[in-house]
Amino acid sequence: MPNSRENSPQILGIGVDLVEIPRLQASLQRTGDAFLKKVYTPAEVEGAPPREPRRSQYLAGRWAAKEALAKALGTGITAQCPLQDIQTLNLPDGRPQLTLLGTARKTADALGVSQIHVSLTHETQYAVAMVLLSGTPGKPGENGGVAR
Repeated sequence: MPNSRENSPQILGIGVDLVEIPRLQASLQRTGDAFLKKVYTPAEVEGAPPREPRRSQYLAGRWAAKEALAKALGTGITAQCPLQDIQTLNLPDGRPQLTLLGTARKTADALGVSQIHVSLTHETQYAVAMVLLSGTPGKPGENGGVAR
């Protein structure tokens, strides 16, 4: 009798990251739009609140989510998982949804990732993200790299 666990979803990766919000603010002041275009997708920039401190908290949370995802995949931010291929937007109910695009999606699919769970939190000085990847090892991801 085959092992039923072989086809059951499993945890494939966990990543956590902490971002210092003042440090992110300093990078934004130094490089402005160049930093935004390098790190964030157009939809992430468009979704950012217009005023401080919420804008920096939002952006720091998305930066932390990108780093946490790269750690969960086991690649780091590399050609296998570029920053622009990781997008975190809020659902209508306010929950964050992490979506993978391009190469990052292919990397996750190859690992068998079918679900991406993300949690974000922030305080005055810090933003934290945790990402959990689940799926069936060796079975290509079926969910298109979208958290559900």
